[in-house]
Amino acid sequence: MTITFLSIMSTSLVTTSSALALDLYVDNDTQQIYAAPGLNRVKLGSFEKKEDIDKLKATLKTEIEQELKSKQLIQTKINDKPVKASLDTSVDYRDSINESQAQEKTKKG
Repeated sequence: MTITFLSIMSTSLVTTSSALALDLYVDNDTQQIYAAPGLNRVKLGSFEKKEDIDKLKATLKTEIEQELKSKQLIQTKINDKPVKASLDTSVDYRDSINESQAQEKTKKG
């Protein structure tokens, strides 16, 4: 479950951070950098502020640590209180059959 949670959080980091990205383009002839696509421009990539990424990482780290502490607390509570569980799923129908037969004899007799 932790792996699933962590993978979801990692995915949300990528999704959230891509919204903060700035796409940069370079002109092939002049090598000048632009923030918008245009004629003879090639996309360099998406770039983000390091501060924004650091804030997101810190937030996610805090959320993950809180989730893990919560799960550890629940596990501790479960371990402190033993749970009694019966795995006996067999059913003895002999008593109910005997009762039914006794009731029929009483009705007849």
